[in-house]
Amino acid sequence: MSNHDTGPPGGEQRFTELFAETYASVLRFIQRRVHPSHAEDIASEVFLVAWRRLADVPEDPDDARAWLFGVARLTLLSGVRGQLRQQALAVRVAENGLGHGSDSIGFDPDLVARRLDLAQAWRRSPSTAASSSHESRPLPTAASGRHPPRDAWYAAHWPSPRPRP
Repeated sequence: MSNHDTGPPGGEQRFTELFAETYASVLRFIQRRVHPSHAEDIASEVFLVAWRRLADVPEDPDDARAWLFGVARLTLLSGVRGQLRQQALAVRVAENGLGHGSDSIGFDPDLVARRLDLAQAWRRSPSTAASSSHESRPLPTAASGRHPPRDAWYAAHWPSPRPRP
C-alpha cells in the first residue's frame, strides 16, 4: 500500500497542479492569521483536505483558491476551538484539583492563587461566551456547497445573527 492509495484515481496530476498554483497564496492567507511557525502546518492540513476531497475542488483556479481559503478558515477556527477547550479544561482542573490531598504534596500558595485568579477571569471573560455562539456555528462556504465559490468570501465575512433575548 502506497501513499497514493488514499486519493482519488488519476488525481495526482490535478492535485500537483492545484498545489503549484495555490500553495503560495494559501500560505500567505494563513500567515496573516496565525504565528508564522504554525502556518505551514495548517497549510498542510488544508491541502490534505483538498487531496481527500479532490472531486469537490472546483476546476476553475480562482474558484479552487476560494474553496481552499474556506477550508483554511475552517481549519483555523477548529484550532481556536481546540485552544479554548484546552483552556477550559485547565480552569476546571485548577478549580477541582485544589484541596484534594494538596497538604501531602506540599502545594505552592502562589500557584494556588494564580489558578484561582485564572478560574475567576475565565468565568468573567466575554470571549468565552461569544466564541461558543459565533465560532461553533457552521458557516455557509463554498466547501459546504451552499454557496457558489465566488460567494465564499461574503459568506465567511457576513456578520453572524445576534441571539434573541
